[in-house]
Parts: sequence; C-alpha cells; structure tokens
Amino acid sequence: MPESATKEIAVPISVPLQIQVDIPPHARTEAVPGPTTPLVREGEPAEEIIFPHESPATNGTATPKVHFAADGVVQAGDESPEGEDQKGEPKKKKATRGRRGGRKQKEKEAAQAEARARKNGSDTSQAQSISVAASESTLASDSIQINSLIVHLDKVIGNGSGGTTVYEGMFENRRVAVKRMLSQYCELASQEVSFLQQSDDHDNVIRYFCQQKDNHFLYLAVELCQASLFEVWEVDKPKSEKALIPSDERRLQLSALKLAIQQDMARTLKQLAQGLNHLHNLRIIHRDIKPQNILVAYPRKTQPVGTTRVVISDFGLGKNLPEGMSTINDLTGNAGTFGWKAPELITQPCDVESNHSKGASTNGSDGGSGTGGGVSGLKRAADIFSLGCLFFWVLTDGAHPFEDESMFPAVRELNVKKDKKNMEPLERWSDAYEPLQLIGSMLANEPANRPTAHEVLNHPYFWEAEDRLSFLCDCSDHFEREQRGTWEDNYIGDSPHLQLLESRIFEIVGPNADFLSKLDKVFVDTLGKQRKYSGNRVLDLLRALRNKKNHYEDMPEHVKKLVGPLAAGYLAYWTHKFPRLLMACYEVVREANLEGSDRFKRYLEL
Repeated sequence: MPESATKEIAVPISVPLQIQVDIPPHARTEAVPGPTTPLVREGEPAEEIIFPHESPATNGTATPKVHFAADGVVQAGDESPEGEDQKGEPKKKKATRGRRGGRKQKEKEAAQAEARARKNGSDTSQAQSISVAASESTLASDSIQINSLIVHLDKVIGNGSGGTTVYEGMFENRRVAVKRMLSQYCELASQEVSFLQQSDDHDNVIRYFCQQKDNHFLYLAVELCQASLFEVWEVDKPKSEKALIPSDERRLQLSALKLAIQQDMARTLKQLAQGLNHLHNLRIIHRDIKPQNILVAYPRKTQPVGTTRVVISDFGLGKNLPEGMSTINDLTGNAGTFGWKAPELITQPCDVESNHSKGASTNGSDGGSGTGGGVSGLKRAADIFSLGCLFFWVLTDGAHPFEDESMFPAVRELNVKKDKKNMEPLERWSDAYEPLQLIGSMLANEPANRPTAHEVLNHPYFWEAEDRLSFLCDCSDHFEREQRGTWEDNYIGDSPHLQLLESRIFEIVGPNADFLSKLDKVFVDTLGKQRKYSGNRVLDLLRALRNKKNHYEDMPEHVKKLVGPLAAGYLAYWTHKFPRLLMACYEVVREANLEGSDRFKRYLEL
C-alpha cells in the first residue's frame, strides 16, 4: 500500500477502545479527545503562527474513536509488538490493497473488538472521533522534557503542513515556541536550523535556541512571539464558520498590536526590509515571504516597553546561494504560496508538496548561474517581489496588488504572471506617492528591474524628516551650481542635469506651473526682495524652501506657527502642497547618476 494511503477502522460507538503506548510512567495521563480535523492538512498553504493562546476546552471522560494511519504503528491495549494479543491469540494479518472481502473483514474485526470491549466493561456512548497519525500517541502527557527542553503538549499555538505542530515550551527558564516535526523531515529540519543559526541574533529574524529529537519527532525551539502579522491584520475581518474565533481578551490584544503598527507603518515595513537584507547578505533566499510568516515579537530587553518588533520566520523553503553566484537553478522553484510568488517562479517545475508553506525541499543544481533549459533561475529578487506584495497588503489593510473581486488565490497567480496589478487601493491616498513608487519598483515583472533589499532600505519612504529636508536642501545647493539659462532665452542654456530637474515642473507643481500661487501670501512675503523667484522653476522652489529653512528664526512668530516647527512640521508644510517634490528630486538624482557623489551618497548608502 502506498505510504500516503490511510486505512480507517470503524468502531461502533458502544465499543470501548483503549490505547496503550510506551510512555514513561511519570508522563502518563488520561487520553484527551482531540478535534476531528486531521493533523496533516492538505490543499491549502500552511500557516505557522507562533504565539500563545488558549487551548480549546476538552472533556476527558469520553473514549475516542480512532482512525489509524495505514503505515503507522500504534500499539493498542490488546496487542503486543510480537504480533499476538495479550491473550496469546495470533494477531489478525493486515489486509492488502485490492483483497476481496475487505468490507467483511472490517466488520469481523469490529465485532471482535466489540466483544473484547464488552468483556472489559467500558462505556463509549459519548465517544468522540480523533485522528492518530503515524508515530503519534493519543496518550500524550501535558508536558514532556527532552534534555533541557520542555514541551507543553496541551498548549498548541499553531499548525503547519506535513504533521508539523507548534507548542509553547520552556528552554533554560525562557518561554519558547517549539516546532515539532515528523522525523522523516530530518533533512528539511537540519536545513532550517542551519539558516536559523546563520541568521541568529538579528532583531528582525526569529531567534533560534535549540533542537532536540526523540524516537518519533524533531523539536525546534525558537523565539516565542505575540502573533502573526496575518492574525493581527485579520482581527476585525469577517470570519468563516470554520474559523477559530479569538476570545475577547485576545481580540483586544490583537487590536492593540494593529494600532501600534498603524501609527508608524513605515517603521514596521523598514524592519522587514532590514531582516530580508540581513538574510540576503548571508546569501539566504527565503522563498516564502507572506503575512503568515511575519511574526510580531516581544521587544528586546534593550528596547523600550511597547516597542513593536516584527521578525521573519519559517525557513523551511529557504535556499543558500553558492559563493560568487547570484542565481541558482532550483528544481523546487515552484515552492511558495499562491499569489505571493514572483512571476519567474510560477514557470518553474511544480513540486506538489512544496506548494504548501513548508514542503520537503530537495537540492537543486546550485552550481549553475544561468537559466538552463529555459527555466528561470532563483535570485534574491524573488524575495523582493514577495516583500512588495506584503508592503502593499499592510498599507491597504489587507488588499493584494494582483487580486480582483473574486479574491481567488489562483486568479492572483494568473494576474502575477500577466503583470496585471491593481494599485488603486494605494493610489487613492494623497500622501502615498513615496510607498507607491517603491512598491511599484519591487513588483517589476523582470527580476533585474527590482531594487535590492539594500536599495529598498535606502528609499526615501524610510527616511526621517530631518534627512528628507536635508536632502531637498542639498538638491538646491547642487543644482544652483549648474549652468543656467535665462528667462529671455527660455532657459535654453540650462545644463543637462538642470533640464532633468526642470522637466518635472508639471509633475511637482501641477498644470498651472506656478508654485508661488500655492504658498500662503504671508509666507511668500517673507521670501524677501533681494532675489526674485520664478514660479515656474523647480530650482526656485527648492531655493525658497532652503532659504526659509536656513533663516527660520528670522520669520515672524505667526508665520512660524503657520509653517510648523523644524524639521517635521516645516517639511510637512511643503510636502502637503507639493506631494511629489521629494520623489521627483530623488529620481532626478538617480537619473543623473549623482548617488555616488560626496553630497548625495550619504542618503543612498547605508
């Protein structure tokens, strides 16, 4: 019989069924009926959520009805490992696939089980149904200890595919999340541990503590977090009938986390870029960036109480780039989640198991650097695309740039492949030009046209107000030194770089091309008469901004109150009237290849 096949034994509800497994005496408790949902879920991307929550109430009085995995070995109370029951009777042989009389055989076995149960005198009239996968016991104790790691089996805080379960635990007097995996995923777990060890001790990558192993499972202890970004963002959204409804206390906690993130979303998104930049510097490609794999962690001891910290988790699909190479040919390139994968990965050969959040990852041909056979290679740019989708999702309260009204994941995938994105949910914001430009570049269809994680971090969207204002003043100083034409010759004498700047006048100021008309008259009156300002020149706009910043204290108090304090208030006065000013100047500096100059490199290099 194939390994994936499962054989169920139907036990009448009146039949008591007791299960016995080899568990140390100190760890034995009564069986607790579990939910009807199998431990191994198929058909949907797995979600790894590492945070504590209340376990559902259970009633330990019922004897469960058990579905046995065909390839698993579970020792029941009337069987011995040698093939005989405890009465010395030969154990019934397991029916092979296709054997005639299978249904009758099951009925016969059920009748025998009923007879044995009646003799034992147990009552199963209140029996519930649970699922027992291979190598898993229904008599698991509340806690187990493996060396220095304690796993609280009664505190389930997340589930993944392939039988993966996440529990709360303790390691060296520290609360941790324990990821329990079936032993057949040893190679995959070793890869994840390797990535965690390489990336350890970065504020925005989940911290790894230890790994342990018993006869059946592997256990990875990692940093315990408050919630996944997905759960935080979905707290106020309508839930399906099958969804687990959080308690009122949990809802308040999630709502508070969401509010804290929304108060400074640029800071949160910058943390994600910092975490990904750290991984890419270590030559690690994550391959599954999505809301479920971003966790809201607790503040570090060195951070103020209430600090919002997010971390990247779940490296089950990660890949290492060989030294000296920026691309690898990967046979599991289709790994990832529908709607969050880069377009170049959608064309990769399909690995059924890796379509889920954490499938077995085989080693690709890491020695290649080309596309090989017409299949795109795996690059860091694939993570940048996924991060761009995530940025959009956060800023629009859960919208997806490639989603339509159907909201089907398969439609997302098709739209990604066709480069059919809808940026309207973000475009409607009057102050969204900076993140819109950044995300648009991250979602470029061609990997070569996407920024690196380093360039994402250097984007003006993440600059502080002081840096933004200083950059605009430096733009004024630089272009003031460029050769200029005159009004009489229609500025034909402007240098090529200055022409680039002035070509943005309508984008920055609007169709009337007169920035002076958009400023308050009392402010314009303070500009002085020593040098005239032309309302249709970007250069003059920047000069006015720079001069009044440098002579801020010379302005009357009522004008200071109007324009706001330095730096954030004064900057906001200008960017509110000219929302595209900063990004237009930034793009001109890059187009003119000035980012490496002494004046500008401090803004564009970390």
